[in-house]
Amino acid sequence: MEDKLEFIEGRYTNSIQRTFEKYRGEVPELEKPEQLVSLYIGSDLWDRAIQFSDADTKVEVETLDKIFKKRGVKSVLDIACGTGRHSIPLSKLGYDVTGVDFALSQIALAKAKASMENLQINFFNMDANSLGFKGNSYDAAICMFSTLGEEPMNYPLVIRGAFSSLKPGGIFLTDNYNWALKNRKSEEHRGNIVLESGMRIERVMKTRFTDKYRVRETILTFNGTTQKYVCITHTLNTEQWIEQLRNAGFTEFEIYHDYEKAQKKDPGRIQILALKPQK
Repeated sequence: MEDKLEFIEGRYTNSIQRTFEKYRGEVPELEKPEQLVSLYIGSDLWDRAIQFSDADTKVEVETLDKIFKKRGVKSVLDIACGTGRHSIPLSKLGYDVTGVDFALSQIALAKAKASMENLQINFFNMDANSLGFKGNSYDAAICMFSTLGEEPMNYPLVIRGAFSSLKPGGIFLTDNYNWALKNRKSEEHRGNIVLESGMRIERVMKTRFTDKYRVRETILTFNGTTQKYVCITHTLNTEQWIEQLRNAGFTEFEIYHDYEKAQKKDPGRIQILALKPQK
C-alpha cells in the first residue's frame, strides 16, 4: 500500500496525521498514519471485513425504524455511513437520508449501491469532525457500531456537529459496546471466511486495553494481499457518553440495551438516544 491518503479529501487527512502523532508513542502497533484507516482504502474491503463482526444490520435498522416512527422522523443524517449499511435500508423504508464519510472509496460504493436500488440518497465525502451542514437540517442523526469512539474521529467535535445539524427536538442516536463486560486482557483471534465468489479472507486480530481506550490490530489477507488496520477506540461508559452529549447541548436521554428499550443486566451493546431541546 502506498504511503498516501489519496482516497481522502478535505481536512480529514490532517485529523489522521494528528492522531498518529498523538498515539504513536503509546501504540507501537501503529507504524504509519494510514493504518488508522486502511480498512477503508479498498472500496469493498469493509463490506468483506464486517462479515467477521457481530453486526446485525436487520436488527439495528428495525430498532431505528421503531424509534423514528415513534418520534415522527422524516430526515436522517448517517454519520460515518461507510458503504451505506444503514443509509440504504433506511431509504428503502421511506426516510430522506444523507450519508457522510471521510473515505471517497466508501462513498463511491455507497452511491453505486443506491443507484442499483434506484434510491435517492445524498452521500457526501465529509470529515465528521467538522460537519458542514446548516443548523436545523435533520430530524435525526445516527452514528452506529462504536464508530463515535474510534480515532481519528474526535467525539466531542462530532457530537457538537450532530447537535448543530439537528432541528429543534431532533434526536441523535449512538451505539457502543458495553465496555464493562470486556475482560480487558490481551487477546488474539484467528479466523477465515470464504465469500460467495470463492475468495478466502484470513484474519488475525490482536486486542489490548489501556485504562482509556482499546487498541485492536487487525491483519487481513486476501488475493495475496495483506492489509493492516489499527483501531483505537475510546472506552467511555454510559455516564461518560451522556456527559459528553450534555456538554454539546442535549438535554434528555433514553437508554437501549442490545437495540431494545428493555434494560438488561449485562447488555453487549448500549444505545443512547439524545434529544435536542425545542428551544
